[in-house]
Amino acid sequence: MFTKKKTILIVVPLILIGLLLTAWASSNQKGEAHTCPTGFVSAALLEPIPEGGNNSKVISEWCVEKNEDPTSIQMLDPIDPSIYKIEDVHVDTTDRNETVMGPSIGEGYRCVTLLEPIAEGETESKVLGEVCSNQTINEIAGFDLNSAYLIAKFYDRTNYRTMLKEYFGPIPCSTGVSYGRNDLADDGLDNKFESGSAFSSCNAIEVFDFVNHTGATYACGANCSSFYALNNAVTSWRVKH
Repeated sequence: MFTKKKTILIVVPLILIGLLLTAWASSNQKGEAHTCPTGFVSAALLEPIPEGGNNSKVISEWCVEKNEDPTSIQMLDPIDPSIYKIEDVHVDTTDRNETVMGPSIGEGYRCVTLLEPIAEGETESKVLGEVCSNQTINEIAGFDLNSAYLIAKFYDRTNYRTMLKEYFGPIPCSTGVSYGRNDLADDGLDNKFESGSAFSSCNAIEVFDFVNHTGATYACGANCSSFYALNNAVTSWRVKH
């Protein structure tokens, strides 16, 4: 005879399995596979099936460790908006910043990296050189920054406070020209960024929880005052026209 405790332990894993299978089916119906790194499995947050419908809409997807105990997941009641104020997140995808050329003007100590655009068949920009200073930086690896374009700035805190990194490139973003890094651990900045801005026709920023542009993601226009759930969790990024 099952006890109440045993029943809960059986039902909760079944709920989680149902969420994962439904998310997998929904993703495959759209032809968009949610990819997780080795050792992780995909989890999803679903809307209820609407009246007249036959599928739940996937609200968001993320990755969890394979050995995570499903019985440790707590089922929560929805927030009542009449009791708690829920902040809306508005993303302005039409936001644009000006085209900016070098040099890098001193705004406190920061590191400035010169990148190549992402080459055809590649997934990240090649690093041409880097200089760290609290002074104006005019040259990196023999390349005059007066002839280079500011691509992006990333910050240690929300609302563009405490700049950590500036990225420059030889040409601005355009159709087919984008910039990005696959693993911020290579730059010593894994899980550091909380806000960022893109420039020089780079009009969209994407940040990712895991390497190689995988895992949970957040996308915005040229100005991201916060990366929200990915604050201090950004491991790879990309900017594009």
